[in-house]
Amino acid sequence: MSLTTPLAAPAAAPSTASAAARSDRAGLARALLSADTALAVGLAVVGLFALLLVRRDLTAAYVVVAGVFTGIVAALISAPIAAGVFGGVTASGTDFLVAAFRQAGADVYAATTGQGLISDPIDKVTTFFTVYLILSALANRFKARFPQGEQVLEEPSA
Repeated sequence: MSLTTPLAAPAAAPSTASAAARSDRAGLARALLSADTALAVGLAVVGLFALLLVRRDLTAAYVVVAGVFTGIVAALISAPIAAGVFGGVTASGTDFLVAAFRQAGADVYAATTGQGLISDPIDKVTTFFTVYLILSALANRFKARFPQGEQVLEEPSA
């Protein structure tokens, strides 16, 4: 037994621990990309649309559709920029998604596109819905000052 044996054994332990951590992260990335997750998100969106249609608030449904559409367009435009200029790391809270996709084997362009398609529609829907709530809370007298404001003051016909 040599003197280097005790030093080599502790050095091997962290590498196996880091390999196990990488395996766990890859499992997380696979879970994020799984069909079950996509089905759950799709069903949640369909449920939200059904709720909005039952309440007959089509304006809110339009806001959600516009937010999702804008989020998808923003993701497709921003992904190549984030991948090419920043290497996929933009120092935002969603960088863990890029890291998870990279760990799962995606290249930097696919990882940033996947991250954008997950986070940007959520961000845009939240922003659009916040603006919708603020605008709907304004007084009708104030809204009437804007172009086509006379439509706000008209009584709805039955």
